[in-house]
Amino acid sequence: MPRSEARSPRDPGPSLPGLEHRSVRLVHGEIHYVEAGTGAPLPLMHGGHGSWARWVANIARVAGRHRAIAR
Repeated sequence: MPRSEARSPRDPGPSLPGLEHRSVRLVHGEIHYVEAGTGAPLPLMHGGHGSWARWVANIARVAGRHRAIAR
């Protein structure tokens, strides 16, 4: 996909306190992810065609001890 056509899906999904939507621009597009919490980073990656919203229950549980980064 040409750079000018790259799009990042913005699924607002569920709302959690302290949840921040972020994105990273790459050569072939942009990746959307969310962050919540502080401490050591804990990446949460879905498989297949999911989204960060699959991790909502986990984010809420670990954000008190870790910086959850979900994609």
